[in-house]
Amino acid sequence: VTVRAVSADTRGGQARANFEVNKPLMVRLDLPRFATQGDHFRISAYVHNETDRELSVTLDSWTRGLRLDARKEQLAVQPHKVVRRDWWATAISGTRATIGASAVAAALNDAVEFPLPLNPFTKTQFDAWSGQTEDRAQLISSIRDDAAADRTQLTVAVAPSIASSLFSSL
Repeated sequence: VTVRAVSADTRGGQARANFEVNKPLMVRLDLPRFATQGDHFRISAYVHNETDRELSVTLDSWTRGLRLDARKEQLAVQPHKVVRRDWWATAISGTRATIGASAVAAALNDAVEFPLPLNPFTKTQFDAWSGQTEDRAQLISSIRDDAAADRTQLTVAVAPSIASSLFSSL
């Protein structure tokens, strides 16, 4: 922080000081930026003890849109140390999941919650057909039953071309 001051009689001065602010007990999560339906991935929780004494911390987690192998557990966190816990998660379905964690030790507590974008398991398919018809044509295509309805699209484009008549005259 830098402070500058000027008095009414134009005397001036400044002072500079550095400081750090943190909570005595903190929890943070390390997770991917996004997941795809069916992905199996690791989420890490870090519990920080910034006090001068050992803390008995209850670490808990919650999710929506994910299957998580975590359970509430007790951790002994030494003074000014960090303890890491890894959990395995599986993306279920939907477009967004939520993952959260809390750390509680006597009168100290912290919690964090993050959204996690979920992409459906999809496949881009491009098919092209060409041919010639005098009157009508029929195209039969199918879409899988488990396709994500909000992300499924079928586009049919028909373009007349003089090239097909040229090929038949050769």
